[in-house]
Amino acid sequence: MAFSVTDFSSHLSRRGVARPSLFEVQFNAPNSLSSRRETLESLKFRCDSASFPGRSAFSSDVKHYGPIRKQYYGYNAQAVTLSFILSESMVERDFFMSWQDTALGRVRRGGQKLGGFDIGYYDNYVADFVVRKFGESGKVKQESRFIDAFPSTITEVAASWGDDGLSRVSVTFDYHYFVETIKEPEVDEEIRNVDDRNNVDKTDFGIGSFDIDQFNDELLARRVVSGISS
Repeated sequence: MAFSVTDFSSHLSRRGVARPSLFEVQFNAPNSLSSRRETLESLKFRCDSASFPGRSAFSSDVKHYGPIRKQYYGYNAQAVTLSFILSESMVERDFFMSWQDTALGRVRRGGQKLGGFDIGYYDNYVADFVVRKFGESGKVKQESRFIDAFPSTITEVAASWGDDGLSRVSVTFDYHYFVETIKEPEVDEEIRNVDDRNNVDKTDFGIGSFDIDQFNDELLARRVVSGISS
């Protein structure tokens, strides 16, 4: 079948396209940072770049009979990086640094030496966060929830007399796994309904199943209507 520009345009119009600017993030935080509610809630307005997760599957060679085949044995959820526009006091950077302090110790804030580098318990420094993707209509189309996340890398923030732009900090998050909710477009439901109707009572060859009794009944009815006796 030849390529049709009309079909291509119709498909894009029906399904739409994903725009990277239509997103938001929502954070939870460890209990130790629960008092910083104002900063926590402002992060969704300060986050100007985010990522939906990638995934690397691991496979290994398995030989039972015949050629070697590959089989999955696990996967790695890839880290994601978010960028935040900093306020004048850079409280956003301090928020994520404090999040790390929950696990890495509080020497950064000074006044603590003995035991200041002790590593905290896992459950005390992990929290979930969500990245949502919106459509043109403003409705949520997809939601990725990162489970047991924590900031693994906080980038440096440059200062320069030759730069009068916006200061940003990038934060990379590790997490245990992710869970996604997909809001399928209404047209997909219509397509599935049509496919279901077309696939009702089909054989493996795509031919409707044949009922000889029903065929004979219909044939007899047509003969009666047309005045042909059996």
